[in-house]
Amino acid sequence: MVTNKMSREKIASSRMGRKRSPGGAKRIKGLRDALDLKQAEFAKRLHVTQATVSSWEAGDEDRAPSAEAYFRLGTLAREQADRIWFWARAGLDEQTILAVAANLSKDRVKEGKDLAEKGDVILVPRFRETMQRREEAGPPVPLPTEFIPNPGSTICFVVDRKATAIVDSPKAIFILDESEKDAPILLPFRGQVVFARYKPETGTEANPYWRPGIYMGRIGFVQPFELTAGMAFWASANLHLLTGKSAVETIPVGRFTYSAQNELAGIDPNTVDSQLNPRVESVRKKAWERAVKELKLEAGWSILGRVLGRLKLADVENA
Repeated sequence: MVTNKMSREKIASSRMGRKRSPGGAKRIKGLRDALDLKQAEFAKRLHVTQATVSSWEAGDEDRAPSAEAYFRLGTLAREQADRIWFWARAGLDEQTILAVAANLSKDRVKEGKDLAEKGDVILVPRFRETMQRREEAGPPVPLPTEFIPNPGSTICFVVDRKATAIVDSPKAIFILDESEKDAPILLPFRGQVVFARYKPETGTEANPYWRPGIYMGRIGFVQPFELTAGMAFWASANLHLLTGKSAVETIPVGRFTYSAQNELAGIDPNTVDSQLNPRVESVRKKAWERAVKELKLEAGWSILGRVLGRLKLADVENA
């Protein structure tokens, strides 16, 4: 009897000392009530057990929802304020939350339907990449289909301490659209935030101004202006880095040269202001039109994909 009494007291003490989250518990219980679901039905939609839902509604922080569970809770919510609350706890940044919430609210009300079963949520695979290989980096991440234009070629790209080749990107999970990563020209990526890899080809000398690795930045085009001494215009594509960890802020990753020797025969490029000479200006505009369509990556560079958004989940070490 003494032993049983001591055991009961120990259990009661343990329960009293357990961390509780009344705010989250109230939100979760309120969502279930709004959907008019019993705990077992609610648990089934969230792909968890009834006991797990019970612990959530009791406010037990030791068994708090995972990032994926918080995301599913937000997806089931009818009110945008509730979606934002749940998704913030899933680790989504504010810009992504608002974009996803707006898409889910547009032109329809789900009225508590199971979005995952209806195909409105897809599981996006999670990968980590180094210079040597690509590897799986955890369970898939549930994301709304409205936010993923190319589901078959979209991944969650993990950037953490294990992804040692990524040298100039914040630690997080990035939603990466790889549908055009093998495009021969840079036009599809103009103005887009991308991950780009620099890996010198075998037998070629590496550029001394940047090291091999994977960089994140926005692709911008620079128009051709003055004639070169060789009677040519040139245009370039630059990668504008989005972090301050590199010694440089902009990296030239593509170049286009337009020879104008025949069209501008008789003009001395050293004595004429191309922008004041109608003949030169006409050819310069022609060169720019060609450059936009034909700008290609420099040797050694490749585009891994376009960044659709950034997630900060609990299982990634954020910088």
